[in-house]
Amino acid sequence: MTTLAEETRITVSEEVTDGWRKVRLPDGQVAWIKETDVRLLPSAEVAPKQAEPTRTVVPESMKPRDAQIYIKDLDHLAELTKSDPPIYKKAKDLADRKTTSNVVGIGGVVLGGGLLMVGVSNSVDSATMTTGLVIMGVGLIGGFAIAPSRNELLDVINEWNQSHTNRQIYLDDEPGQRRGN
Repeated sequence: MTTLAEETRITVSEEVTDGWRKVRLPDGQVAWIKETDVRLLPSAEVAPKQAEPTRTVVPESMKPRDAQIYIKDLDHLAELTKSDPPIYKKAKDLADRKTTSNVVGIGGVVLGGGLLMVGVSNSVDSATMTTGLVIMGVGLIGGFAIAPSRNELLDVINEWNQSHTNRQIYLDDEPGQRRGN
């Protein structure tokens, strides 16, 4: 499979077979391209002694609008949306909430776990142990409560995709298992 740069001019047969056209690439190789992926232009000149009539074509599938961008996390989404300030603010807010969620959850576990260990080392100080368990629980619950939901993430992606049809963003749920075309 060969990928051509946008606006690459190639020689193409005028004959269409089952929706495909035979083409000659700039390096001389022969290939096939979908009829719907080409835009025919009038030929500036036809090389002598060619067996088939030719026209110059530009593969439509090579246009930037076909690029698919997959995000890996909320920070990546914020980075990708910087060019659109209202959407960037929403994406950045989600990324910041995710960071805060992690700090609250991990901080609660560390602080609560530390108090729990102090309570155990002080001949089973039940008040300190209970306080440690409570702090761990509050930290974990608070962390989950602050974390942005998947729906909030999808709302930002959908808003971006509606405004930027030439630069779509997709959620990479399962690395290696890309969705789309």
